[in-house]
Amino acid sequence: MRWMIVVMLLSVNQGCGGLKLDLTGNEVEYANPSYNHVRDLPINKYEKQEGSLESPKEESLSAADYERSGDLMLSKGNYYLAFMKYEKALALMPGNIVVEFKRALTYLAVHKNKEALKGFRQIVKKQSDFVMAYEGIGIATFRLQKLSESATAFKKALTLDPSSWKSHNFLGAIFDARKKHERAVQAYKSALGIKPMAGFIYNNLGVSYTRAGAYNNAVQAFNRAIQLGYTPEKIYNNLGLAWVRMARYGQAMDNFRKGGTEAQAYNNLGCGYLSQGKSNEAIHCFEKAVRLDSSYYVVAGDNLTKARRAESPDSIP
Repeated sequence: MRWMIVVMLLSVNQGCGGLKLDLTGNEVEYANPSYNHVRDLPINKYEKQEGSLESPKEESLSAADYERSGDLMLSKGNYYLAFMKYEKALALMPGNIVVEFKRALTYLAVHKNKEALKGFRQIVKKQSDFVMAYEGIGIATFRLQKLSESATAFKKALTLDPSSWKSHNFLGAIFDARKKHERAVQAYKSALGIKPMAGFIYNNLGVSYTRAGAYNNAVQAFNRAIQLGYTPEKIYNNLGLAWVRMARYGQAMDNFRKGGTEAQAYNNLGCGYLSQGKSNEAIHCFEKAVRLDSSYYVVAGDNLTKARRAESPDSIP
C-alpha cells in the first residue's frame, strides 16, 4: 500500500498579505508493512464490478478479507470505511500489529492526531523496531506542535532505518520551524541523497535557502524542482520571492504570473517592493492589482493602505 500525507508550514511575509513562502512538500509515502503495494494485491473480490456477483455476506468474511477491503478503501481515500474494515479485522484477530498500524493511519489521514499518536505509541510498545510507526509518531507530534518529541521520533526512525528519507525531510521542517536553516538544508540534502528525484524536497530546500538568505542557491533549488515536474503554483511564488530578495523584479514578476492571476502577481510584487522599502513602486503594483480584480480589493487594498502609510507616515488614509 502506498500512503501519502501532506503537512504544511506557512511563513507569511511580514506586514503584507498574499506573499508567502510555502513549505508544503513534507510528503510521506508509506509502504504497506507487509510490503505489498495495493495495485499488486489481488482485485478485491468484494467490490462490485460489472458482470460480477454481489458481495458475500458479512458473516462469511475473514479477518484477512476485511483487511484487504480496508486497504482498498484506504487507497481510494475513503478513510471512514477503511477504518471500519480494519476495526472488523481486529475484532477477528485482536492485537494484529499490521492492522493496528493501518487503523492509526486512517486517524492520521483525517487529522485526528491525538488518536493516531495513541495508536502509534501502542504499536512501538509491542514492536520497538517498527520504523513506520515512529514516523507516524513524528508526524502526529509535528502537527500537534510538539517539535521536540517529533524530532526524537524521526531520529529513532533513522537509527532503525538510515534510508528513511521521509524522516530526514521532516527533520528539515522541524529545523526550519526552529529557524535553524543551515541544519534544515543539511537534512533536506540527506533526504535528496536517498530520493534524488523528489521535486517537493527541492522546494523545501529552496525555502530553507531563502530563509537563510542564500538566494542564488534558492533559485537553483526551485528551478530543479520545476525541472523534475514539481510545478504547483506555490513553487512559482517561492521562486518569485527569491528573485525579489535579489532585487530581480522582472524575473520575480514572470514567476508570480505563473503562480496565480495577474492581480495576485501584482499584489505579490507590491509586497516584494514594500519589504524592501520601495513604497512608491509598491503603491503602483497594489493599485494595479485592485484595478485588475475588484474581488481582490480586500487583500490588495489593505496592502495599498500600508504602502501609503510607509510613503507618508504622518498621513491619515
